[in-house]
Amino acid sequence: MKGVRRMTTNNSLPELDLERIRNYNTELKKYTDQIKAAEADIDRLQENVKKVEVELKKAEDKQAYYQGLYNKRMSEFYEDGNVGYISYLLKAENLGQFFQSIELVRLIGIRDAHILEEHKKATEAVQSEIDKLTKLQDEQNKEVEKTQKAFDEIVKA
Repeated sequence: MKGVRRMTTNNSLPELDLERIRNYNTELKKYTDQIKAAEADIDRLQENVKKVEVELKKAEDKQAYYQGLYNKRMSEFYEDGNVGYISYLLKAENLGQFFQSIELVRLIGIRDAHILEEHKKATEAVQSEIDKLTKLQDEQNKEVEKTQKAFDEIVKA
């Protein structure tokens, strides 16, 4: 056949080219698999980020609720003056009213302590969710770096 070169087994050049192509394909598959794995990890992390963001929003709402209660209580306390409880107790006309007033002041104190405790828990929950979110975002960034590195290796090859 005219114009067609026939490859012979004695000619090692085509075999070398074929081997190089196989090696390149193997490397390409390896890096492609790394990219796919990293993308799957990024998707998984993104789903986790969405869940954590929902939990963060709930925690922030709860914190805002207790902050509002706390602010209202502090406002009432200052409007009544620092001697609000004492003056309330001293207004009792008899011993029975005095003991009722003591019980009421005790219950108000318990409620105030509960509000403060819940506010503290809500604040800690917000910080915990922020920490989770930060950790997930760091993991995502690492996966993105892996993907970029694999892509750069493909481009280099």
